[in-house]
Amino acid sequence: MKETWAVLGLALGLILAANILYAFAGNGAASPAIPSSNAPVVSPPDSAPVVGGVQKVSVKALGTGVYDHPKLVVKKGIPVELTFSADPSAGCGHQFVMRDFGVNIVVSGSESKTVQFTPDKTGTFEYACGMRMFRGQLIVV
Repeated sequence: MKETWAVLGLALGLILAANILYAFAGNGAASPAIPSSNAPVVSPPDSAPVVGGVQKVSVKALGTGVYDHPKLVVKKGIPVELTFSADPSAGCGHQFVMRDFGVNIVVSGSESKTVQFTPDKTGTFEYACGMRMFRGQLIVV
């Protein structure tokens, strides 16, 4: 009887692991790295506030595996000041990469870092951790 329960437990564990891997690969109905569409947007539906000629936005990687702002809206041609931080338990979320605009930030502990870039093209651009487990979108209008 113990062997039957052990085999059943192993089978259920393998099925659960396969489903998790399937979802992380982006093939599942829901991805744990991308929050639902009702996640907060920085300045819906307008773009980020401009302070002193600079658009100010912030993103924090949470210990739950998502960003606090999974969508940011900014205007083309106006410099963006991006402040990035991460919960100490955010794992790979301590790195923030936005390849389209040459942004690569790494923070440790609960520190934050600020970078500036100017979006020179419109569209939707991904930002993510180095492993692409945390994901978000920068929408340039």
